[in-house]
Amino acid sequence: MKNLLLDVSLVLLLCFVFGCQNKAEKAELEKFRTQAKIEEQNMELMKRWLIEVWNKGNLTLIDTIFAPNFIEHRRGRQFEVKTEDVKSDMMKWRRGYSDYENEIGDILADGDKVAVRFTFCGTNDGPFGENPPTGKKIEATEIVIWRLENGKVVEKWEEFDSVRFLQQLGFELKPKEVKK
Repeated sequence: MKNLLLDVSLVLLLCFVFGCQNKAEKAELEKFRTQAKIEEQNMELMKRWLIEVWNKGNLTLIDTIFAPNFIEHRRGRQFEVKTEDVKSDMMKWRRGYSDYENEIGDILADGDKVAVRFTFCGTNDGPFGENPPTGKKIEATEIVIWRLENGKVVEKWEEFDSVRFLQQLGFELKPKEVKK
């Protein structure tokens, strides 16, 4: 009877240990699946930004993609951007480049961040800011990292070769004259 009680206790202990271990593994797996789902949703959102908003001009999606105020990091500076500013900027680009198009090269997600390397091209057939149209075709590559919270962009880092962009438009870069 003592051996039977010992055997039953040992079996119950082993079942408890392996049962708890299985629950911990299931919880870890569920956590991983949840994170992978969020990362996939974030990548899809940024694809919509580049294709549906930029390529197709669907500006109404901007409010669903960006937080009302988000932080942008560009050219060594950090500043707050409102969705109205994003819409205004988009309209400027679409007026200046009616055939503007993005092509996604790479898109990666890690945690709450999505990184995209893409190439954009278009013909400067309309005014762009204060500059008249040049009629020149441009092509440039950009790398952007977005940080998302609750399905919206709250922070953005951008790297873009603006020198090459301006050269393609025909601008000459000259050093400032030194005052003597």
